[in-house]
Amino acid sequence: MKRLQNFTFRKMAMTCVMLLLSMSLFAQSHIDLNPSNAKGVQSSNMSMKGFNATFSINSIEAGNVNTEKGVFSILSFNNSIPSGEAGSPQLPVIRELLAVPFGSTPVVTIKNYTTKEYKLSEYGIEKVYPNQPSVRKDINPEDVEFVYNAASYNARFYNERPIAEVEVLGTMRGIQIGTLQVNPVSYNPSNNTIRVYNDIEVEVTFNDADIQLTENTLINTFSPYFSIVYQQLFNNRAIQDVYDDHPDLWMSPVKMLVIANRMFEESMQPWIEWKTMKGIYLDVNYTDEIGTSSADIKQFIKDKYDEGVAAGQAPTFVVIFGDKDQVAPSTNSASETHMVSDLYYGTVDDDYFPDMYYSRMSAETTAQMDAIINKILVYEQYTMPDPSYLNNVLLIAGADSYWNPLVAQPTINYATTYYFNEEHGFDNVYAYLNNYTGCYEHLNTGVGFANYTAHGGDTSWADPSFTVNDVHNLTNTGKYFWAMGNCCVAGNWGYSSECFAEAMIRAEEKAAFGYIGSVPNSYWYEDYYFGVGATSQVNGQMPLYENTTMGTYDAMWIDGMYNTLSSTAFVGNLAVCYATESGYEISVGPLYYWEAYHVFGDGSVMPYRTQPVVNDVSHLPTLPIGVSTYSITAAPGSYVGISKDGILYGAGMIDETGTTEIPLTPITSGGDVNIVVTHPQYEPYIVTVPAAALDGPYIVCKGVDLKDENQQADYGETLSFDMVLENVGTETANNMTVTLLTESEYVELLNSTASVATIENGSTYTIEGVFDLSVNVNVPDKESVVIYVNVTDGTDVWESRFTLTLHAPKLNINAISATANLAAGSEGVMTIELANNGTSPAYNIVADVFSAAQNIEFETISYTVEVLAAGETAVVEAPFRVSDDTGIGSMFEVAVSANAGHYGAEASYQIMVGAIADDFETGDFSKFDWTFENYDWTIDNENYHSGTYSARSAQISNSQTTSMKVSVEVLAEGEFSYYYKVSSEENYDVLLFYIDGNLMDEFSGSIDWSMATYTVTPGIHEFKWTYSKDGSVSSGEDCAWVDDVKLPASFVVLSLDPVTNLTADVEGNTVDLTWTGIAEAAHYLVYRNGEQVSEQSSTTFSEALADGIYTYTVVAVNNEGVMSRPASVTVNVGTVDVIEIEEIQFSVYPNPVNGILNINADACYEYSMMNSLGQVVMKGVASGSEQLNVSALEQGVYFLRLVVDKNVIVKKILVK
Repeated sequence: MKRLQNFTFRKMAMTCVMLLLSMSLFAQSHIDLNPSNAKGVQSSNMSMKGFNATFSINSIEAGNVNTEKGVFSILSFNNSIPSGEAGSPQLPVIRELLAVPFGSTPVVTIKNYTTKEYKLSEYGIEKVYPNQPSVRKDINPEDVEFVYNAASYNARFYNERPIAEVEVLGTMRGIQIGTLQVNPVSYNPSNNTIRVYNDIEVEVTFNDADIQLTENTLINTFSPYFSIVYQQLFNNRAIQDVYDDHPDLWMSPVKMLVIANRMFEESMQPWIEWKTMKGIYLDVNYTDEIGTSSADIKQFIKDKYDEGVAAGQAPTFVVIFGDKDQVAPSTNSASETHMVSDLYYGTVDDDYFPDMYYSRMSAETTAQMDAIINKILVYEQYTMPDPSYLNNVLLIAGADSYWNPLVAQPTINYATTYYFNEEHGFDNVYAYLNNYTGCYEHLNTGVGFANYTAHGGDTSWADPSFTVNDVHNLTNTGKYFWAMGNCCVAGNWGYSSECFAEAMIRAEEKAAFGYIGSVPNSYWYEDYYFGVGATSQVNGQMPLYENTTMGTYDAMWIDGMYNTLSSTAFVGNLAVCYATESGYEISVGPLYYWEAYHVFGDGSVMPYRTQPVVNDVSHLPTLPIGVSTYSITAAPGSYVGISKDGILYGAGMIDETGTTEIPLTPITSGGDVNIVVTHPQYEPYIVTVPAAALDGPYIVCKGVDLKDENQQADYGETLSFDMVLENVGTETANNMTVTLLTESEYVELLNSTASVATIENGSTYTIEGVFDLSVNVNVPDKESVVIYVNVTDGTDVWESRFTLTLHAPKLNINAISATANLAAGSEGVMTIELANNGTSPAYNIVADVFSAAQNIEFETISYTVEVLAAGETAVVEAPFRVSDDTGIGSMFEVAVSANAGHYGAEASYQIMVGAIADDFETGDFSKFDWTFENYDWTIDNENYHSGTYSARSAQISNSQTTSMKVSVEVLAEGEFSYYYKVSSEENYDVLLFYIDGNLMDEFSGSIDWSMATYTVTPGIHEFKWTYSKDGSVSSGEDCAWVDDVKLPASFVVLSLDPVTNLTADVEGNTVDLTWTGIAEAAHYLVYRNGEQVSEQSSTTFSEALADGIYTYTVVAVNNEGVMSRPASVTVNVGTVDVIEIEEIQFSVYPNPVNGILNINADACYEYSMMNSLGQVVMKGVASGSEQLNVSALEQGVYFLRLVVDKNVIVKKILVK
């Protein structure tokens, strides 16, 4: 799928190139920034807590433009959009749309970056082009003023914006939507220099996020039809993780809310019947009952949506039946377009992001509604006489002497280059770029899609002209298409008579079944982005696929996505959102486009791209009465609807195996059952089967019941289960043998056969206490296992299956921190937060810490958390001591691993000892070798960031400067930081900061104490602060202050690379370890479950052990005592059951408990009670019976741990 890259040149010079006769685009220039290390955009650690991302720019492109104000250059790079106030220098930025959890205040932290300055004249680049407003299509280009802000070009400093910033925009169906904007380019007009921040590493954290509310809302608003929308979000992975945890969501029917005028009730019935057959649950409502005003309808829709969210059945679609006089618009005068709009029926929280897809079947008469519905049914049910016309397409770049070559032709060229061509299955691509003779005749001969982009009128596509009368004169009976008009007002359904879009869908047995278009006047570049996606390639260039975000053309061609007319328009508007920077009145803005573009017809229709293929569907020839599931085989991702007599009994999605049991409300009477299977770009499968009892006996598996305390199959468990068989046939079944089979490597069927004497027809039989299975100790969490059920009576064979979800821990190291401000010989604590993100408890977690150097010595390297419940966290505190001979400014890497059997996680952390810093608390400049230029800085004891002193710039006069600088040797790459404060004439008297003569930052005006940080590389560097005044005017205290200057670490010890290919072979009870060593190693330390068991000079180790699960860790050590990061492997020795031990008989009761908990066991044992964080709240030693008084414990889940002869038994206890 096309990733949403964020780069738009929404307002390049040619927005005004055609506005001013003197303008022309010429020479191109190029600056290589990172030519040998093309990284682009990288992301990691996506979750509802936040993510990390790196943005790297490989080059900057510049195109020169001649204007009435002289020659300017437009700067761009991949993934950029233009930024800036109208008339001010236009600078490229990166913009991403984000999913933001509810309750969250997103915060972006800059973790790292590089900077470099470029004098543009050295690259043949002129002054940076001034940003220009959007241009509406109905405006004559000669009437638009070229905007130039002279004051912004007189500035003698770099523009100041955060390197990265985040903002929350609104809510879109189950999730908040925000933006991350990265501003990698600053510009100083006075010397025509840019500063480029590159390889920008950011961490976005969602502080105070209500993750549970967010996940619940996403679950309750789930719809497969919105997947294509969520994929436009930069951190979509966090949403998909929620859905992956709930595969049952795909078995819920899609919901549709219908709002109609009662006059259309009879006309709607064939459509209602078809949508029900497709598997869509319809909630049909009429305005004579819910109210006729916009306010009534809006409140009704909002109430329905809120009820749906609460019940986990939020509507996906809102379909409105009637024109404006039959069903009122959501507003007659939208806030931005001042025209009719249905946007506020689709959004329930009054922002511009819809929560449901909305569309309007705009008809004034029942005859018009009949015509609309008939065309939809022919198209969706695939009953057209000759579907080959779907392999033809009509694409028109409309006439405009200025904009046709700049926008319209590149739009159509993009479409034909990437999608609408022979390679994608088209027989005829009718693309018209400037000569339009006979173009509309193809609508008669047959096309599947027609797209026009240019000028429009209320009743026409303007040039080449195609009017409402022309629509009604079409002759394409049985060859209905869908159309998109990227033009002005052709979709104005608030017009006094039939608009062009309405004519398209109303024309009887001709024209279109659906139309996407704008109600008000549209804009040139915004329509461009709507189609091809936001891009920096404009002004006659065809945009490259990799240099655009997703537009409507791209959305049509994502395989497997449930892309509808409504989602196509939705994606187009999201592209406009990508191309629009918040805070500047430069663009028409996304709200205008959300209010503008509408879907005419049924927005839930999935258009065929070309002639579809046959879906290979199979199932029983009848549907047995009374069954609760029905097995269907079809292409993965197919949507199944099962209905009878106009009632939907079951719906669901075919999973990746291609065969799925569709859950049913049991059908209890005979008759015809409709089965409809739909899938994008497949022919619909529509059949009728009888609902009847099957001839003879017919046995199906009705379900299983796990005989387990928590009703789930956990790792390492051996458990039994009961199975319910049902005879859905017409005769009794006798003398049956039941056999279970599985192909899974993660379960073993211990007892997989059973005998059943008799099951009468219409009856069930439960096989109790026969079947057992064992779950492996290394199963991945939430692994789905298919178990096949084979039943035979010696003559007939009946096959069923059921799916079992296996559960396990999933360990993660959430965070690591350590005591700050350490000194040589001091003690500290490293704090490690462990998390179990799985669905089973983790037992006996061993957390190991390995310092790369002996300067950091931990009290012990191994720490144990006895139990960590699913979804919980635990904190491990590891005390350490810094050796006496450790130098100030030293940094040491510590590797951390956490293992619980086969489940583990790794991380590392760097502990800093002391800091090379000057806080000026000596009361002078003696700590570093400070020097001054022109005038000496002074020590100030009235303004300071910390302590009681800071450095203050000298008192100087107009047109003078004063500098403070220091040269130091940096031994390892790291962070340089300082705090600054400024009180000066804004924009004219400035504090400048240089590294090695390169200007890095400048600050002016009134700025309170703030921190500045920079990444510096090894070597000798000069750091200089200069306070500079212009020729007149003084403001504030007319100075700057600097405090707490901090240098990177002077000595860094990183861990060695770990050993590789660590393997463990088990023969009987003997474990043989082998690994590939590293060249630096002098010897290797071998640990077992956190305890050192050997020091090896070779790369092998062997020992004999008792039965159990063991985690081995191997660490390399060099001659200087520097250690490697650990490598680990977990093995099973003998027969292992991590939770239950059959030899020990014990009972614990009552459970739940609110007073006395009784323990009865036939052995001596140690016991401990732990809360969900792994903290021991009660412990002791007992033999036989023991009573524990738990009345003082808080309500919740606890774990009782019994230790008997080195065997461990754990039981979950609920204290009420």
